[in-house]
Amino acid sequence: MKKLLVLFGIMLFAFTLSACRRGTDEEPDQTLDWEQICAGDDVVVNVINGGFETGDLTGWTAEGDAFDDNSVTTLETFWQQEIPFGHEGNFHLFGRFDGMYEDGTIEYKSELKTGTLTSSTFTLCGDGMISFKLGAARNTDTLFVEVRLAENDQLIARQSNTEFADFSGVVDPQQAINGYAFVNNYADYKLDLSDVDGVDYRGHEMYVVLVDNADHADFGYINFDDLRTYYVDGVADPQEPGDLDNFDYIRIVCDDLVADSIYEIINPGFETGNLCGWEVIEGDAFAHAGVNSEPTWWDEEISYNRDGDYHYGMYNESATGIMNSSVFELGGSGYMSFLLGGNGGYISIIDADTDEELARFTNTEFADINFPNPEEGMRLANMQQYYVDLTQFAELGTELYIQVVDNRASGWGLMTLDSFFTYHPQPFTEGVEAIDQLTAIDCTGVEANSIYEIINPGFETGNLCGWDVLEGEAFAHEGVNSEATWWAEEIPYNRDGDYHYGMYREDQTGIMNSSVFELGGSGYMSFLLGGNGGYISIMDATTHEELARFTNTEFADINFPNPDEGMRLANMQQYYIDLTLFAELGTELYIQIVDNKTSDWGVMTFDSFFTYHVDPYTEGVEAINQLADEGEEEEDPEAASIYEIVNPGFETGTLAGWTVIEGEAFADAGVNSDETFWAEEISYNRDGDYHYGMYNEEATGIMNSSVFELGGSGYMSFLLGGNGGYISIMDATTHEELARFYNSEFSDTGFPNPEDGMRLGNMQQYYVNLTQFAELGTELYIQIVDNKTSDWGVMTFDSFFTYHETPYTEGVEAINQLPDEGEEEEDPETTTLYEVENAGFETGDLTGWTVIEGEAFADAGVNSDETFWAEEIPYNRDGNYHYGMYNEEATGIMNSSVFVLGGSGYMSFLLGGNGGYISIMDATTHEELARFYNSEFADINFPNPDEGMRLANMQQYYIDLTLFAELGTELYIQIVDNKTSDWGVMTFDSFFTYHVDPYTEGVEAINQLPQD
Repeated sequence: MKKLLVLFGIMLFAFTLSACRRGTDEEPDQTLDWEQICAGDDVVVNVINGGFETGDLTGWTAEGDAFDDNSVTTLETFWQQEIPFGHEGNFHLFGRFDGMYEDGTIEYKSELKTGTLTSSTFTLCGDGMISFKLGAARNTDTLFVEVRLAENDQLIARQSNTEFADFSGVVDPQQAINGYAFVNNYADYKLDLSDVDGVDYRGHEMYVVLVDNADHADFGYINFDDLRTYYVDGVADPQEPGDLDNFDYIRIVCDDLVADSIYEIINPGFETGNLCGWEVIEGDAFAHAGVNSEPTWWDEEISYNRDGDYHYGMYNESATGIMNSSVFELGGSGYMSFLLGGNGGYISIIDADTDEELARFTNTEFADINFPNPEEGMRLANMQQYYVDLTQFAELGTELYIQVVDNRASGWGLMTLDSFFTYHPQPFTEGVEAIDQLTAIDCTGVEANSIYEIINPGFETGNLCGWDVLEGEAFAHEGVNSEATWWAEEIPYNRDGDYHYGMYREDQTGIMNSSVFELGGSGYMSFLLGGNGGYISIMDATTHEELARFTNTEFADINFPNPDEGMRLANMQQYYIDLTLFAELGTELYIQIVDNKTSDWGVMTFDSFFTYHVDPYTEGVEAINQLADEGEEEEDPEAASIYEIVNPGFETGTLAGWTVIEGEAFADAGVNSDETFWAEEISYNRDGDYHYGMYNEEATGIMNSSVFELGGSGYMSFLLGGNGGYISIMDATTHEELARFYNSEFSDTGFPNPEDGMRLGNMQQYYVNLTQFAELGTELYIQIVDNKTSDWGVMTFDSFFTYHETPYTEGVEAINQLPDEGEEEEDPETTTLYEVENAGFETGDLTGWTVIEGEAFADAGVNSDETFWAEEIPYNRDGNYHYGMYNEEATGIMNSSVFVLGGSGYMSFLLGGNGGYISIMDATTHEELARFYNSEFADINFPNPDEGMRLANMQQYYIDLTLFAELGTELYIQIVDNKTSDWGVMTFDSFFTYHVDPYTEGVEAINQLPQD
């Protein structure tokens, strides 16, 4: 049979190709000495895996869902007539194939799926010919093969399956063998690229792309095989057939698996090589692909310390999820043992009748120290043996199941686990006893040494006994730390005793109070403080008034990892303060610790809150009160003239003369006396001894200058850095905004060299002629608005000089960015009752949308940028606006207007990022009917979307809403941002809820709502 196939396969179709060029300015270099290039030792003339003989897509890059490893098959015939494919070797690409079950049943892909498959690059040499086999691909407009230059992605050739022929609907095998009909079977094509419209492309690097844009079921897929890219004298080297012995495209089937006894769970050690016996409840943290057969991890080959041939883990750190075991009856001694590594979540024991959580166990031995040496205490992905007596939580005979919860997406936020043995005839006590984290820690008997001291000032109980957590998750018993050093560099925390608090949950905020103490002795207090996450307050226990506030003023992110060279990070600084400055002896006080930052060393480390010293204690650094003094008013500085503002260059070392209107972005603590920033010592480029900035990126706010009269030449100059907001010129009489200036020179390139164009915290000199916006003599003031909390969402500024006798034109002219006024835009109205208001945010704000809670959604988040970051990656939006790349640290919920489900019932939308999900809500019952995530999110191959990267660049989705609601139902869209890190932003656009006909462009959105 195979010899007969070769007869029709010999027909090679050669075509004269027309180059598809994008303009004469992109003409390829025709002066290349291709023979010299092709004679080079390192030249690559063949693609990787041109015939798929590896049994998968090795060497190829898939985008979309038309192609995956299951597309590679060994099938030799198709249809009941057993028509031969006519492929080469043992493997080929069957675009409709999706694997085989153990019972021999074949599953086929939907032909509606679309995507591309891109080869590795090769240099065209030899005869300048390439050849391949092509089958199916009936529609020549949507299914074809492209050849593109690697240097600029220029399309130089395109070939469709022009030999497709389906004469009778059901092809007679003999017709195929004789070459009369090509359906799934292959036709051969040869392309001469040495002469394309007179251009010889030899010597150029190029690649091949299979394009499937067909969303129909009429041979709407591509079969492909035997790509050869190097011919000499008309002959190409044959491709070696792949190994069939180790190839298996049988899908995972979990039928008929049982536990060894009623006291054990199914597949406790994952020795099936998959998750059979376990049920994934939600999320993407758990999947068959996460079962691991490697005995070691990373280049250091650190042992996982597993049992058997498999364990679970080192999989998808950025994902969270829940997975349940099968049910077991508690028997034998009642002891359970398991192996656990990572820092991603916890193991729960659940009552199978009530679904009540009875106990919870974390990897208490996790330790990010002494890498890569487990024998020196490192506990990362390497698993620890745990045991626990479950009769503490349930009686023998109780039916239970194990629930594994991965709830962290960073900071070793993965889980490695193995060997959940729930039956031991005798107590099993090897390893470390697992401690239930649900049980409250008994603080009975923990008391202060005297009325002048707080309870547990140095956390020497190993927990937070004596401290009261008021809100947030930044403070918990688990945050008390017994490690003497941190990170692989083993930097000392500089603590007292065996414990301190900190290096815990940077992504969280919170408030915690000490017990009450009476101010006595000398009135001095001492404490240790590290990190940059918040502050220490002294509170009046009677009035709860904040009397003083202390930050880690010695924090310094420089000269890592050397504290002796000034580095102050998690390593704590000794502070002292005389509390009689704020309260009389005998006053009852308490300490309040506030963690209000979630990035940029937004952790706190602290220890040894000693509130009683007989004599004044002055070791270390004096803590400076950061609260603005009340009582007697300091005399405000004055402006040099009526044409100037007060304190234009912050040379008072404070914000004197400026008024903070709202928010926490502006405070005296933000006035900066450092000349440079970061370890690279990049100059701020300021005037004088002070400037403002590099302060509290997570906060927003508004601050006004004093009033000045526009005089002299009317020119103003200022220094501006960062990317956090803008400078407005305001009319002091009407408070109308007359002009708005951004840091137009901001540039995240060339780090750390300003001479290479880098404009970050280093300030740029700007000037502007204010007589464009107001007449001389007008009273004005400057308003500074910080409205960003990430992506260099800080502001640095200095030297607001509002009076120049003659025009000042040094630096860069500031351009007014204030939106044009004129006629008021009317609120957008829905075109029909079937559509939501402002579906694509083309108003430039959130008109038509309602923010329900949180700070993830605001008008400022509507984005007019076409690309993001210095690489200028397209957002892939529609129109002039979209939403996103805003406030990653925040969460929130936002609702659209109500619409009636009509037309075909299809909805389409664009979605990027990894911060949350889109819900479809019933407008009458407010029931969530469906939930859609950005299933195409992929943090790979940065910065190339064409290689599968899906970050802030948005993906087109579609969905048939009649799967969830009847036509005529009133619905609304709810957008939920519930992540604050690891691409915890959302970008979205174009929520089109009305399509007359089914809309199937892009990727089908899959409902992720947990099923009852």
